[in-house]
Amino acid sequence: MNKNNIGWFAFLLVAGTAAAAGNVASEAELRACGHGQEREVKGAAARKSTLELKAVTPAEDSYVTSKTTVVAELEYSIDKFAPDMYQLNAQFETIDRHTTMSGEFIEHPELQYAHGMIRFCYPLRGVWNQPTLKWPLGLVFNLTHRNDDGSTEVLASTVPTHFNTANLPAVALNRPELTADQVANREAAEKLQTFFESASVHMQLCMDSFPAMKSTLQPPLDAWHKRYARLQEKSDALYLDLMRARMPGVDAEGLRIYREAQHTAMVQAIRSAPQAVSQQNCALMPGRFGDGTYDPAKQHPEELKRVNALLSP
Repeated sequence: MNKNNIGWFAFLLVAGTAAAAGNVASEAELRACGHGQEREVKGAAARKSTLELKAVTPAEDSYVTSKTTVVAELEYSIDKFAPDMYQLNAQFETIDRHTTMSGEFIEHPELQYAHGMIRFCYPLRGVWNQPTLKWPLGLVFNLTHRNDDGSTEVLASTVPTHFNTANLPAVALNRPELTADQVANREAAEKLQTFFESASVHMQLCMDSFPAMKSTLQPPLDAWHKRYARLQEKSDALYLDLMRARMPGVDAEGLRIYREAQHTAMVQAIRSAPQAVSQQNCALMPGRFGDGTYDPAKQHPEELKRVNALLSP
């Protein structure tokens, strides 16, 4: 098993989808397109959840405008199907490779079958003028599960489908590009923040799962927090500053919701990793505070050097 918890967290940040501002398509428009039309596919039960893009109009690499509606035909399989718990959504790549956005389109179909085909229509005007949208457009469809706590977990995704345009929107033309150094700073701050949070989350999951272990797990965790308290505090503040820059216009409540979504995604990632919260693995956790597994200088020396330089007076 990989001792580095960050590996288990490595693509959860679909967590970072942009909040929908409102629907941009009328019922009549969606009805005419066939959005959400679904049919069951008979066959053996799925062993795992999958999602496959079977056809898309316009085709990959086509030139599009804000008036274009993308029409996709998708086939899905769900291994533990239950009604009213599964949806499809569409996400677009942003200039931040860790995040995607849904734009202003909020019609995400509820799936009715364990195995089916469904049509998804997305009017591109719903995302066209988003300030962080990446060009050429990269469109990804996600099969998601609604958890009991209200959060959403991505079970499967399609590979990105890309579209070009001859007329970039003004927000893209006027957007200042990040320098390589700015990108590296952002990556470093995010990696350290995730490093510290993932260790705490993992230990807490072990204590919740095995209460009798708390007396052996809590002391090394407390000592670790104390040792790196100043670095954690400053790197977290730097990370929040970078989040505000990443999502211009988002208020404090929006950032709080975003952080909560990240935390939930991290919990789900660690829980889903084989044996991550097993009794045997949890019993090994205290030793990892002494063997370098949770030492930022050993695990992320370059990122630590960069963050310290940013935080120095």
